[in-house]
Amino acid sequence: RQTHSVVTRTYQLSIGWNVSPMLNITCRADIKDYKRLTSSPLAGYCLSNELRWNPDHFINTCVLRFSCFDIPGFDTRIYQYEPEVLYGYSVPAYQGRGLRSVSVIKLCLNRSVSIWLRGGVAWYSDITMIGSGADQTAGNIRADYTVQFQVKL
Repeated sequence: RQTHSVVTRTYQLSIGWNVSPMLNITCRADIKDYKRLTSSPLAGYCLSNELRWNPDHFINTCVLRFSCFDIPGFDTRIYQYEPEVLYGYSVPAYQGRGLRSVSVIKLCLNRSVSIWLRGGVAWYSDITMIGSGADQTAGNIRADYTVQFQVKL
């Protein structure tokens, strides 16, 4: 009987600054290493900077995040929560080598109507096809956009 011993370690460092009541800056570093007894170790990292601005006027919230990552394989993938629209939830797995930026803006048109705009763009430097199967696209850039309206009755 053969056993496959695997050791995985994950490290995370997050630092946040409340610059003012309206402005918050967060820096985060994630490192993951993976070692199987029969192979050489692999390690990957993801560095993220996030700016959160809450002016509480027409633009109610503005979140900007920029990430760079170098993750050699599926075994060292790193998951990070991303800002989303109201009730949205996104925790993508970072893998490969590249950059990702995400922005979310909440606009309050009046007391009853709000609009959320979200956009994300990922650029990979190490691949020419993104995804697999029906989700596969040619190129090394993938973008996603979301628009959400809220009407309070």
